[in-house]
Amino acid sequence: MLEGRSNLARPTNWLLYGLTGGNQSYTGKIVSEESALSSSAVWAAVRILSETIASLPLHLYRRLERGKERATDHPLYNVLHIKPNPEMTTFTYRETMAGNILLHGNSYSEIERDEVNRVKHLWPLLSNKMVMKRDANTKQLYYVYALPGGAIKVFFPNQILHISGFGPDGLTGYNPITKGQEVIGLSMALEEFGARWFGNGARPAAVMQHPGQLGDKAQERLKKAWNEAHEGLSNAHRLAILEEGMTLTKYGLSPVESQAIESRKFQVVEVARLFNIPVHMLKDLDRATFSNIEMMSLEFVIYTLRPWLVRFEQNYTTQLLREDELKDYFFEHLVDGLLRGDTETRNRGYATARQWGWMSANDILELENRNPIEGGDEYLIPLNMISASQAGQIPTKKVLPEKKEITTQIETRSLPIGRDRVQASYHRLFLEAAKRIVNREGLAIKKSIKKHLGQRNLNYFNQWMDEFYGELPEYIKKAFVPVLMSYAEAIQSESAREIGTDVGMTPGLELFVTEYLDNYSYRHIQSSVGQLQQLIGESDPDTWEQIIEKRADEWGETRPEKIASNETARGANAIASFVFFAAGLGAIWTIRGAKTCPYCRSLNGKRIRSGGFFVQAGTDLKVDGEEQPMKITGLRRHPPLHAGCDCVLMPG
Repeated sequence: MLEGRSNLARPTNWLLYGLTGGNQSYTGKIVSEESALSSSAVWAAVRILSETIASLPLHLYRRLERGKERATDHPLYNVLHIKPNPEMTTFTYRETMAGNILLHGNSYSEIERDEVNRVKHLWPLLSNKMVMKRDANTKQLYYVYALPGGAIKVFFPNQILHISGFGPDGLTGYNPITKGQEVIGLSMALEEFGARWFGNGARPAAVMQHPGQLGDKAQERLKKAWNEAHEGLSNAHRLAILEEGMTLTKYGLSPVESQAIESRKFQVVEVARLFNIPVHMLKDLDRATFSNIEMMSLEFVIYTLRPWLVRFEQNYTTQLLREDELKDYFFEHLVDGLLRGDTETRNRGYATARQWGWMSANDILELENRNPIEGGDEYLIPLNMISASQAGQIPTKKVLPEKKEITTQIETRSLPIGRDRVQASYHRLFLEAAKRIVNREGLAIKKSIKKHLGQRNLNYFNQWMDEFYGELPEYIKKAFVPVLMSYAEAIQSESAREIGTDVGMTPGLELFVTEYLDNYSYRHIQSSVGQLQQLIGESDPDTWEQIIEKRADEWGETRPEKIASNETARGANAIASFVFFAAGLGAIWTIRGAKTCPYCRSLNGKRIRSGGFFVQAGTDLKVDGEEQPMKITGLRRHPPLHAGCDCVLMPG
């Protein structure tokens, strides 16, 4: 039956459909999907787009009466969000899909279904081995795929996830490489020209001419001497020493060669135009400035990336969900992280609209792709930012609450239950990671003191400390990164919920976590080295080994618990401040109860914005009624202020 519908049953006929080889451009270069990647500009464009699309979080959502929620209980959620098949992560799979459509105009995946016809796995197929056909009699579409060895396999539409780019018929996409073969071919030819020009670089700044006629041996001798002095890029432009009446003639780039080198830069622009990518993203910064790069990056998200994301989202939704699910479910990427650079501008506009009453909180949340909040439909009026429905109830006499009531209100706000719950649940994970670090540190110290301090060789022990603590940060990161990344995302989610937003792990937060670990490593090592040096400086050399081993044992018993308690509290507040500042809000230092120390109470209610701090490093925090001030050794951008401090940050 296949032979009657298609002549693709004969593998040799695949050549007739342009599925192998490539096309020859006017430059003489063969341009195919594979060879085009030898152009650095094409490689960069495909890589940037495919990696960006693959790295954006992709979620399956369930529509609510107002808003949406992630449908984590749906079988399809994990297929595209976590693992599409046993051999690939979602990043690898989606990067492959995007790469195929960028190079071929179409991407195909085989849909593996379970016994109840639900999507179980998605397996990417080679785009250059697939052809879509339509049965002449039934008008039904089907796909013909070339298998290794010359065999073919026929798929029906419900067996294939097909995503096409811009095309002539709405079913298949144009091949971008074929359409841009002259642009790409010229780019490849210019790259080869440049490589060959520098490879044959036996070119000093001048050339020589001999007045007479040289014999074969003289020519060989002169050629050898010349090449040894001037051949290769490293010898270019060396001074030429002449003899026997020879003369120098100036030599430089010909106009053709100069134009060719300039044309290479222009071809980067042409490739950027072909893939609709801002040219600065292909590392051509000739026309880039600090001010316009931010705008071009925003345009990349809006005009380049967004159409691709919509194309993928709609095809995932219509081809993978059942007909009866389409009204309730949909796929959507999160692009908030890419737009974060312009958050401050948006928040200023929202603040004005909210203050003057033409937008409600839920109007703003809808524009930000967030779920509505309870009571968020109320509009404010500029008088004192109360609900518009209560405007007629404003008392004529201004009544202010007593100071005690204000303090109680602050303390009532200072109960971030969600963050507390996450902090408690992660305490054991932090404790286990801290134990691994402290145990490794303790064993290494005991081994070193027996080797060095047992013989009172302090110089060797100090050298060992430099080497060991120089390598310890890498081990700390390995122990803490998995726990802290997960903790950061959980705390971020709870903090975002407090201010009515919904965000996942962002590139900015990942960088924030990395910097946090660098800071913790520094604090941990400073504490360890400081204690060891103090013990050595204050004790007799005969007791060094004994007292340091005792301190290492004390660390093993008490230090992991201190680390777990301090870092879960410190991390929770640091990450919460990151969320509040990213949303354009401030952070308020908030005590939890009456038993809080007087130094913390002195900071209660103090508010800072992004980049600010509550207490300056190197200052003494003085409090009325306390004889001694608290010495502050580092900037305090968030709690804890001291060991055992349970203050928290609240948005404001």
